[in-house]
Amino acid sequence: MEDSISAGTLRRDELFVTTKLWNNNHRPVRVKPAFDAGRRRLRVDDIDSYLIPTPFAFQPRRRAGPRDEHGQVIYDSGVTLVET
Repeated sequence: MEDSISAGTLRRDELFVTTKLWNNNHRPVRVKPAFDAGRRRLRVDDIDSYLIPTPFAFQPRRRAGPRDEHGQVIYDSGVTLVET
């Protein structure tokens, strides 16, 4: 994508770029850094659509799906979808 835009064979306005918020980044202080990290990974200045695909949060950790010793997902009850 980046090469095609640089070469002039594709214009950014011809694309609709979408990414999502991982479940471990639902806390409000983590949303903007997660959004910015997604932009950097995709190497774009703008995101057209930012999805929150699930209404529940995982505990904020580096791993996308934190699990307890039994393999069960550890949810974050300290944040609501509205706060996110």
